[in-house]
Amino acid sequence: MRTRIGLLHPGQMGAAIAARLNADVLWCPEGRSESTHERADLAALRAAPMADLAKCDVILSVVAPSAAEDVAAAVTAAGFRDGLYIDANAIRPERAQTLADDLAGVGIETIDACIIGPPPRDDARPHMFLSGAPNSRHTAAEILGNAVEITELDDVPGGASALKLSHTVAQKATRTLGALAHAFATKHDVDEHLTALAAASPHPAANPQQLPSVAARAWRWHPELDDTARALADAGLPSEALEDIADVLRRWMPLKDDATASLDSALDLLSTDPPPSEARNGS
Repeated sequence: MRTRIGLLHPGQMGAAIAARLNADVLWCPEGRSESTHERADLAALRAAPMADLAKCDVILSVVAPSAAEDVAAAVTAAGFRDGLYIDANAIRPERAQTLADDLAGVGIETIDACIIGPPPRDDARPHMFLSGAPNSRHTAAEILGNAVEITELDDVPGGASALKLSHTVAQKATRTLGALAHAFATKHDVDEHLTALAAASPHPAANPQQLPSVAARAWRWHPELDDTARALADAGLPSEALEDIADVLRRWMPLKDDATASLDSALDLLSTDPPPSEARNGS
């Protein structure tokens, strides 16, 4: 018999993954939008009541982060018990662990998963990282391997979620800041020059060993970020993100001009408060 998978819910990513699985994939149409119905039809998913999804071998949850706990509660309320629950949502590690603990309380094994990349297509597949008990990780990898590239992480739920949020900071937050940069550059008609400069620089997250040198220069950078925040505000653009980044830089004041600073020391200081005398707008 083919594995039965209950998909919560057929968004762009979930439907594209489900369409490539060698499994019988069910979804619950109750309360879902017309566009969700269309995605499910295109992916050849089988519509069924939540009670039928609760009888599946595996539940795959790919929903908006705010709904992660609600969909888990809905499927357990419908009677899902002994199967495998794959939580592939972009939630913080503490939420992933709490969700896994709650499901374990009713006998459900949980895999914490994260998806990096666009929905699968004929010439490319996203990457899925898995955290959880080894046997369950292997099962999830076998089931989902047709649709995504799999990397198994650690035995405890939370690792995959931590990786997802790390990637969010490195990519989505950086791209949002890139939008601010281009909005400001465009107002001053220097956007083509900004594009050329940015194209010549690799992504900072690709080389963390450079971060201690950033920390050593932070005492010079945070006033620049303060002034940049004011410039954005003057241009009618959101400035709060730059103000917050300036506060992050202030945490590195103890490493001022320290050419011997280690990566660990630089990262550890990010968990501290900025020096009182260097509070925002205090310089």
